[in-house]
Amino acid sequence: MVLGWMKIIIGIVYVLFWNLYAGLLTMLNMAGPGTFVVLFYHGIPAQHRGRFARQMDVLLRCATPVRADFAGPIERGVRYVAVTFDDGFQSFADTALPELEKRGIPSTVFVPTAYMGKKPGWVSAAHGKGCNESVMSREQIIELASHPLVSVQSHGHRHVRLAGLGDAALGLELAQSKKILEALLGCTVTQVAFPFGSFNRQSLDSAARAGYERAFGILPGGGPCERGDLYMGRIFAQAQDARIDFKLKIAGAYRWLPYAVMIKNTLRRGFTSVLRAASAGTQRAPDQV
Repeated sequence: MVLGWMKIIIGIVYVLFWNLYAGLLTMLNMAGPGTFVVLFYHGIPAQHRGRFARQMDVLLRCATPVRADFAGPIERGVRYVAVTFDDGFQSFADTALPELEKRGIPSTVFVPTAYMGKKPGWVSAAHGKGCNESVMSREQIIELASHPLVSVQSHGHRHVRLAGLGDAALGLELAQSKKILEALLGCTVTQVAFPFGSFNRQSLDSAARAGYERAFGILPGGGPCERGDLYMGRIFAQAQDARIDFKLKIAGAYRWLPYAVMIKNTLRRGFTSVLRAASAGTQRAPDQV
């Protein structure tokens, strides 16, 4: 809870400085920089439909909704936001899509092809608990793909962590899932969301060889509109988000998070190395007496 509020406070400070910068540009008769934020949800429980609807109202008031494959140009002073859903859960069709339809907001659903019509086995593996939702069936996914506001894309085949996999395993996860979806939907699949946000350079290279044009992670910042790269960052959202937290997310206020994670991991590795060195020294001490 404390860390959550610290994140919000840092986000507010970030936005204040950004707005100050934009204000200075306005005084000079120049528009401030535009932003492109990609949100990613998982399931939207039925009891939170009202909250999700209010979030989409906020999005329409504060930003311009676009598809996840938006490639710019990013106009100065404009906030662009794409809405995506990982895992292809049933609640997307039951709860989220009706609210998106009402507002004309496009969305992208990333589907793990091995789990269509099944319970998400990876949830138990990752969190030690089950999930009440199922991934949508093949028939539902085919129907979704014909919806003018919905794009169905890949979430890998078996929803496994890609970082560290060999070329053959990466080919199974990325190329096979793309092939399955394309055969099922009769259209080209050009986007993939890395399960658990796990990837490395080899994963990106494999995605490019498979024919993907954009690959999404789970941390904000970075992307084709900025660097011409395959990778695109995203920020996690859920219907339960506080109103101020959601506004900060669509404003791009958490673009500093990847750097915070990098610093935390570096400190953790350093602390672990110190502990190992101290442990090794303690074990050698009796031999030196």
